[in-house]
Amino acid sequence: MMKRNILTTLLFFFCFTLYAQISVVIKGKVSDENGQAIPNVSIIQSGTNNATISNQKGYYTLEVEFSDSCVLEFRNISYATQFSTFYITNKTRIFKDVTLQLNENKIENVDITATRQNDATSTIKAKDVEYFPSPTNDVGAVVKTLGQGVQSNNELSGQYNVRGGNYDENLVYVNDFEIYRPFLISSGQQEGLSFTNLDLTDKLSFSGGGFEAKYGDKMSSVLDIKYKSPTEFHGSVMASILGVNAHVEGAAYAKKDSFKTLPKFTYLVGLRYKSNAYLLGSLDKKGEYIPNNFDIQTDFHFKPSLKHDIEILANHSYNVYNFIPVEEETRTGTFNQLIRFLVDYEGNEKDKFQNTMVGVAYKFLPNTKLSLKFMSSFWKMRESEAFNITGYYSLDEIDIDPSSDNFGNVKENLGIGAFQDWARNKLDAIVANFSHHGKYTINDKHLLEWGATFQYEQIKDELSEWQRLDSAGYSIPYSGSSIVFPYRLASTNELQSFRTHGYFQDTWNKQLKDSSTISIVSGIRYNFWNVNKEFLVSPRIQIFYHPNLKSDVTFRLTGGMYVQPPFYRDIRRFDGTINRNVKAQQSYHIVLGADYNFNIKKRPFKLTTEVYYKNLRHVNPYEIEDVRIRYFADNNAKGYATGVDVRLFGEMIKGVDSWITLSYLNTKVDILDDYYVQYKNKDGVIITPSVTDQVAVDSSIVHPGYIRRPTDQSFFMSFYFQDYIEKNKRFKVHLNLVVGTGLPFGPPDHQRYKDVFKMPPYRRLDIGFSALLLNGEKRGLKKPNSFGSKFENIWASFEVFNILGIRNTLSYRWIKDYQNNLWAIPNYLTTRRFNVKLNITW
Repeated sequence: MMKRNILTTLLFFFCFTLYAQISVVIKGKVSDENGQAIPNVSIIQSGTNNATISNQKGYYTLEVEFSDSCVLEFRNISYATQFSTFYITNKTRIFKDVTLQLNENKIENVDITATRQNDATSTIKAKDVEYFPSPTNDVGAVVKTLGQGVQSNNELSGQYNVRGGNYDENLVYVNDFEIYRPFLISSGQQEGLSFTNLDLTDKLSFSGGGFEAKYGDKMSSVLDIKYKSPTEFHGSVMASILGVNAHVEGAAYAKKDSFKTLPKFTYLVGLRYKSNAYLLGSLDKKGEYIPNNFDIQTDFHFKPSLKHDIEILANHSYNVYNFIPVEEETRTGTFNQLIRFLVDYEGNEKDKFQNTMVGVAYKFLPNTKLSLKFMSSFWKMRESEAFNITGYYSLDEIDIDPSSDNFGNVKENLGIGAFQDWARNKLDAIVANFSHHGKYTINDKHLLEWGATFQYEQIKDELSEWQRLDSAGYSIPYSGSSIVFPYRLASTNELQSFRTHGYFQDTWNKQLKDSSTISIVSGIRYNFWNVNKEFLVSPRIQIFYHPNLKSDVTFRLTGGMYVQPPFYRDIRRFDGTINRNVKAQQSYHIVLGADYNFNIKKRPFKLTTEVYYKNLRHVNPYEIEDVRIRYFADNNAKGYATGVDVRLFGEMIKGVDSWITLSYLNTKVDILDDYYVQYKNKDGVIITPSVTDQVAVDSSIVHPGYIRRPTDQSFFMSFYFQDYIEKNKRFKVHLNLVVGTGLPFGPPDHQRYKDVFKMPPYRRLDIGFSALLLNGEKRGLKKPNSFGSKFENIWASFEVFNILGIRNTLSYRWIKDYQNNLWAIPNYLTTRRFNVKLNITW
């Protein structure tokens, strides 16, 4: 009996021990006090080497073994460590969500930004626009919806105008490296891939004016893009009718760092291929479109310790645009008259744009107050544009009388002729620079920032273009004895130059007696270019006031002097020669704004309003066609821009962000030395002697004064909206609506005062439908070792571009008829198109 009791006791003890040592899986989410997920939190089983790390969404999973109880430690350098105790139960899975509090004694900071409390920028996380419906799948398409005066009327291009400025007036940075746009590109069809890869992007910050002194010398806007800082391995593949994207990211930790608190090496690698031949097939000009655009981009960080960070950012893009036109039929007119422009083509176009960039940065943190960063970048741009296209056209009036037997057919031929466009253009450019940026905090009240850049530029430009026009067998303009080209350009330019620029600014914060807060960011910039020998100093200031009210409102007043020293394109005249005496354009900004944060049904919203005025001096006038900007290369104008921008951002649908922006703009320019001669007949009526038999008896010189700038789009509205099926969030819809009033245009004679006509308004609605085919996280809970558990998500999307089928006008081509009258034939943009995408992430 005793032996049996002993055996029973031993058996009971063995079973208890076996039960106590079974594995338990603990899962949960780590959040901060505001409910935001915290990635890169180390979860450690105390007394063991068993640990894991929370992912980008804050989720963690850890399998533990213990006999009675165990303690998990939740550690992150920015938060106070928290301990949670778990006791043995009969459960094999335990769910535990944890909330961490900010660590008051944390290292302050790796980025030294503790004193920055206010900002005048619009910021968007890349995740918020992951399924943004856009033909270009480009960062520019996202920026066009951000407000602050951003406007555009071309869905084929990622370029945008801001508060009356042109494409060349916008600054773009990626991880503090300045980005340059191509020189020779003249149309959205040629544009290819932009530098920024959205798969690698963490967030976008945009300011449409009144920005800080630390940003460079442009007159309109700054887009500051920050790439991801990965903590674990992830990747994605996106395939659609328009191209393929793929990327991988990850981090490597030291062997001794079993808790994965600080990665020693991080990497981002992205590949993109784009071919928008299907999209271009909807244009009026039919033919064989062969665009092929490819790029590879990498961003590596080596971090030997908290104090050292070495970054290498590299990009190579290869964009080719080949086109063999066949025919074109464009119809335009009024309610009472319909005009048809019919063309048969011969020839082809072959363009190539290659861009290589390598940037190296070293960041050193001697202590918690000082940050030093040294950067160098090298750009190599090789661009060529070659076309020889002949078109044989017929300009006809179509019979639109339903009662006529000839209804829908040609009523009258207005003109026939031919044109030939020929070009062999080539540009090679090198831009190399070295810069230093520093930050220093003083008593947590002042943040001092400074920087200096030294840059070398080398450009070799060969232009050879001409155009021949023929009408009814006669070369236009007609000389009677020889062929005269209405347009001819031949030049070769080489320019080597050096420029330097820098800044110093201070951010000061103070809490007032009534608990209101005020922040002042004041700074100054300098720049010098050895070509025009111009040295300029420009002050800037930003004032933020946050009153102690029940409502969360912040008021701001920003402004200063914003100068734009000329780059090569700015000093090249219409005839291809360069003017080395072109000075920097100047813009004086005053921006008054307010941010109001509020909740509706416990959902956060932010209303931003800005009123601005820009006084423009030493303006270099220009003409723009599609995306090609040609300057007068002379500071012979002055101007202004004024307007109002309103933006509402928030969760219009719970859990997903949407936003709407409204902009009003009035911008004009006065070209100081332009004029025309006005003639009058004997009755005092204004006449044009070249087109009438009347005799002029009086003439006078007229100065046109202020006229609309080429980017004067009076009203612009954009609306990005996201929704999902309430009971099934696997199905989502994404809507992007853009409406803008017409831009000014006129005949192509370089006389800007004639640009008094107005294009039709730009209206476009793109919509996308997305379905979550697989959720790897949920699949992993049910089937941990299944194939589907290896993926994060698999989404399928169906997009409809320009769902309303509106024919938007981009520009005009001018054709003469038999009576020597000019007809403006519109160049229409894309019509309705469909796209299918598959997006896989892991």
